[in-house]
Amino acid sequence: MKQKYTTLNADQKRQVVLLLSAGFLPAEVGKILRDEHAIELSSAAILRYDPRRPQGRTLSKQLKELFYREHEKFVEGLEQISLSHRTARVALLERVINDSVTDGDRKSLLKAVDTIRKEMQVLDYVDDEEGEGEDW
Repeated sequence: MKQKYTTLNADQKRQVVLLLSAGFLPAEVGKILRDEHAIELSSAAILRYDPRRPQGRTLSKQLKELFYREHEKFVEGLEQISLSHRTARVALLERVINDSVTDGDRKSLLKAVDTIRKEMQVLDYVDDEEGEGEDW
């Protein structure tokens, strides 16, 4: 039988903060706590460790600093994903679109188009100075 705890120790709190800062969902964090520490914690309780949420406004200064420092590293890491990976994903989605058009599958078609839109949305268009650079 799993033991239930109402409070987390310092290491467990840090683990929850680190997981949330890396984009894990509260349900995923809860599963990790269950599997690794035999702790049952609700998603609402886990959100108290996310300073971006109203529930996390009382989080200690040290844990807030840890969250934001690690979250910044996480976001920077995501931004470093090479363009070739994005290009490969878009190429795959284009094949899905072509197959969907051929099969008459509107639902898959719309989903693939929306996914490509999201992939391309993160790319910023940089406008060169007038008269400089290449035209697109």
